[in-house]
Amino acid sequence: MAEYQIRRCDRHLTGGIHPETHKQLSTAEPCVFVETPTRLLFPIHFSGGGPGEALVRVGDPVAKGTPIIRCQSGIVHVASRAGTVLEVTDHAMAHPSSERSACIVIEPDGLDRQDYLSPMNWPFDAETLRERAIEAGILGLGGAGFPSFKKWSNRTQTLIINAAECEPYLTADDTLIRIDTHSMIRGACLLSRTLDIQTIVIGIEDNKPEALQAIECALKESRSDCFFDLVLLHTNYPFG
Repeated sequence: MAEYQIRRCDRHLTGGIHPETHKQLSTAEPCVFVETPTRLLFPIHFSGGGPGEALVRVGDPVAKGTPIIRCQSGIVHVASRAGTVLEVTDHAMAHPSSERSACIVIEPDGLDRQDYLSPMNWPFDAETLRERAIEAGILGLGGAGFPSFKKWSNRTQTLIINAAECEPYLTADDTLIRIDTHSMIRGACLLSRTLDIQTIVIGIEDNKPEALQAIECALKESRSDCFFDLVLLHTNYPFG
């Protein structure tokens, strides 16, 4: 069993609001696979990585995992489905301003070909992990798409798993923790060992009791030698 503690954060944020929540609209339903659309759009200039450069041209075949965009920060974006590059054109973004941005348009072919990176051999150091995160195009789930490799420096002293998810409707983190808790714990342990961090802090709002219970059960079954500090946060917007 992994060593852990659960504590409530007594500090309150100055300000913030408490909007009506609607998380039960999705947490009450089972997870389903979304059908692949007929066209996939990939913005070349991504907010989290800066200006980008297209690595493919119209007519090129791509597989799942094929690098298609390289950003100024070095981060690579990969194709999420196999298919053919249909066009590179300006397209309206999912933004209130309806701003347009250059996009790579891929038409999926349903063949599901893969072009994934080969698995890494343990052990590896922080720099190797950073390089792989760049190659794999690993980003944060937030709207900014912040590149994960920038957070994993050798100066990192605390590993914080942000499970606050304060938005009134969003439940991606909540649901993922519930259905695949062990993978989250293993991933956190791998990061902590690679970055030489002993304590892992998991911050979670107190409106997610099922997710917290799932984490506690997974830690009781874990063989990790890391220490987990589960911090229960007051529900507030914005948080995290």
